[in-house]
Amino acid sequence: MQCLNQGDCECYVYESLSPHVLVVIALAGRKGHSRILSSLRHRVGDQVSKDDFVWSAIKQATNLKKKLAILDCLHLSEINFSQVFCAARVLIGTEPDIMVERAWVYAEECLKHLESQLTIHFLLPPDYNQKFHHRLRGSVLDGLELKSLHDPSAVGTVLCFEIVLGGCELPLPFSSIGIIGIGELGSRIVDLLLQKSVRSLSLYDIDDNRTARFQGDGRISLAGSLIATFSNVNAVICSAHSGSLTGGLASTLSGDNNIFAIGGPEAGLDHGIDAVRRLTSCGKHFIPSLFCGSMGLAANLEELLTGQWNMKRIEHGLEIVVRQIMDCALRRGQLFHEEAERQIGAWLSDI
Repeated sequence: MQCLNQGDCECYVYESLSPHVLVVIALAGRKGHSRILSSLRHRVGDQVSKDDFVWSAIKQATNLKKKLAILDCLHLSEINFSQVFCAARVLIGTEPDIMVERAWVYAEECLKHLESQLTIHFLLPPDYNQKFHHRLRGSVLDGLELKSLHDPSAVGTVLCFEIVLGGCELPLPFSSIGIIGIGELGSRIVDLLLQKSVRSLSLYDIDDNRTARFQGDGRISLAGSLIATFSNVNAVICSAHSGSLTGGLASTLSGDNNIFAIGGPEAGLDHGIDAVRRLTSCGKHFIPSLFCGSMGLAANLEELLTGQWNMKRIEHGLEIVVRQIMDCALRRGQLFHEEAERQIGAWLSDI
């Protein structure tokens, strides 16, 4: 094990040479904390770069630390999460010919070792864009299948879009919405929008089986391609694993005068600087994953700490914040995410 320090970040590097597996664990501001909050991310490449992994782990741990601080500022929960958890990131790197199972077993050994060395405890809720590895994890890594994993994020996403579209004088019964990604989270968003009497939905997923159960509902069309999802819609919700909002797609959406809002709970959505810039340059409201997913994050953390979560309080808190931001944006002649950045005092792409 190698220990590297950068500012208030500690970075621990484990490396197995046969087979070659690299595990990098970054802790941001550990002083005084014993509960370590992180997700695990696995990367495969022809050459696993130690320097790149260290930089990425430190950056992602720092971003999570900022996100916890902002979550506290939103006042969705009575708990100040930034005071309870140390933010961290665990990265696992392997070459293409390495069995994934072996890499995750080695990562589990590294986590156990660091827990014993530092007298800390890792809390590792499943990461949305890495859930397909869940079945491979050992006991330490799969013990947190949270009951609050999907529903609060779906409620938060629908709430955000309802408020922003309402500010555009498009209440849900008069709105058509395209949704990318109809998995555990996306399907719940569909159900909630139908309950709220949305005018119509256009659904797309690379797996046709995920959209099949919605056949037969007169308000739903199943798009045969990604581009077809955006035909005659007023908003687009991204709820895939990650990477659906590319610069090219943003350019396509920017040219459609019927579309008023794009965003969603998708992991990494707020970091697409080029895509967001293209959308906002054409007057589209961008609804960040920071807000769409904030109810989910708050509920997950409350459940981790107490075994339960206060759904009504969290939802009420988010509604107050999002309405305030949208009202201020309309008064100032700004877009939703611009006013959100002004109020939280941070660039969303840096969180």
